[in-house]
Amino acid sequence: MLQQASEQDTCKVINLRLPDFWGPNVVNEGITPIFKGALAGKPMPWLYRNDIPHQLVYTPDAARVYYELAKLPQLQPYAVYNFAGEVVPSIKQWQAQIAAVAGTVATYKLYPGWLFKVMGVFSPGMREISEMGYLWQHTLLLNDKKLYCALPGFRLTPMPQAIEETLGWHRGQ
Repeated sequence: MLQQASEQDTCKVINLRLPDFWGPNVVNEGITPIFKGALAGKPMPWLYRNDIPHQLVYTPDAARVYYELAKLPQLQPYAVYNFAGEVVPSIKQWQAQIAAVAGTVATYKLYPGWLFKVMGVFSPGMREISEMGYLWQHTLLLNDKKLYCALPGFRLTPMPQAIEETLGWHRGQ
């Protein structure tokens, strides 16, 4: 519908695809417990596998990317970009980094896939997690070369700074 509207000159659309996102103001059941757990010295949860590379995008970086794309004069009426963010070696390593910045010892909690299959019988949300489990069982990487061709000077927020900013936000909650 948006693509049709853009082709009829009704509007301009930027479709920015992102991997799992995190940062200040992100309150979802996948990310918030990691930061809350790190601050409290409690286990930091994750789904399926925490030992494989995973792509994450820091939301302030995503906002800056969107803003910079919106300023480009040569965009098509319907523009599609991937923003890959950063690939962490593993969620477990990332969680350890978060705990270190929080000043606690990293402990982990891994939810197995069978749990979501069983809970999915009773809960549509859990069924959806089970159906989307491939996103956490395998490393999937977005290709954002097109984005960096359009924004060659764009730089990601350094991970330690992004973690500190996010922990600071969660401390205030």
